[in-house]
Amino acid sequence: MRSAVVVFVFQLIYIVGIARELHSSGDDAVPIDFMAFWAAAKIALAGNAEQAFSRQTLVSAVSFNGPSGHEWLYPPLFHLVVTPFGLTSFPVAFGLFSAIAFGIFVAALRVWRPERLTFAVTAPPVLFVLVTGNVSLLWGGGLLAALRLRARPVLAGAIIGLLTIKPQLGILLPIALLFGRYWALTAWSAAWSLVLAGLALAVFGWGYGDAFLNELRMTSADFAADERRTRTMISVYAFLRQSGVGHNTALTVQLAAGLAAAAVVARTWSGGRPLEAKIAILCLATLLATPYAFQYELVLAVLAAVFMPRLAPVWLLPVPGWLIGGLDIADYAAPLLAVALCVACFGNSRDGPAAPVRPGRSEDHANGPVIPTA
Repeated sequence: MRSAVVVFVFQLIYIVGIARELHSSGDDAVPIDFMAFWAAAKIALAGNAEQAFSRQTLVSAVSFNGPSGHEWLYPPLFHLVVTPFGLTSFPVAFGLFSAIAFGIFVAALRVWRPERLTFAVTAPPVLFVLVTGNVSLLWGGGLLAALRLRARPVLAGAIIGLLTIKPQLGILLPIALLFGRYWALTAWSAAWSLVLAGLALAVFGWGYGDAFLNELRMTSADFAADERRTRTMISVYAFLRQSGVGHNTALTVQLAAGLAAAAVVARTWSGGRPLEAKIAILCLATLLATPYAFQYELVLAVLAAVFMPRLAPVWLLPVPGWLIGGLDIADYAAPLLAVALCVACFGNSRDGPAAPVRPGRSEDHANGPVIPTA
């Protein structure tokens, strides 16, 4: 817990420093993800949320001379979630967002594996997310919270519905729930996802959905035209593009990798391994299944290592790319994640056997303690 406090103090110091940097610098200012979130929130509060997809409008919404390399590529629910942060100044908004995301992440870890908290909060991917203000900590903490509350499918389903703020990370979650026989949770997750998406579109207008889909098409075309955009990505697609493979071929191989990852999750979640091992495999498989994943998504790899200590080396995964000139994380992340997934599936297990299911006791309870229903 002391390490978590130290990391949080570091974040507060950083917020002050980055605020000064952004107010005093021009185009050389440090670009952090939360700048785009804050700008999009201000645009939504001005009454025309879909204008956030215009990079010129997004930059002009920032009240200081920050970098112009930001873009908005998020679904309407995420825009709705971040909109309240536009009501205050950037440093305050950044601080609140970081405190909420980090607090949820730490609280979820303390419930699952408190003895691994220091390992998790000091991981380079976690520190990187704190510095940039990305949503990966919030998403990872939400995933753990939802699975902890799996005996309360209405509440857990609502949390999973909120996780659609970053839908590419939930690509394998329905498969895990279905093959894990969490029927009620699957149904409530789908229902909440539809309700929350509909609510966001009702607030921003149905034109927002068209603008979002159009931006997805434009981004895909950008990636096809310029492989340099994949330098900070960790997907199979990015690895192949950095290796000189064409866009269409890379997408085809990515699809095959996604299907293989889905098969691994289906097999694992339908078996008798402990729930924590299933979560670790789900996290690693997700990073290999989605074509659109950046280095801050390695928070999921950290969670895998939290639940499987033999995966501890993934703690350092982004570091070589930071330290070695000319080496990008896209050059090596996907193969190492594939190795980690193989180790998780086939290596000598240290997570122990699943508890036997006694008569009158559900498989859900056999997979670990849950918060009891009322």
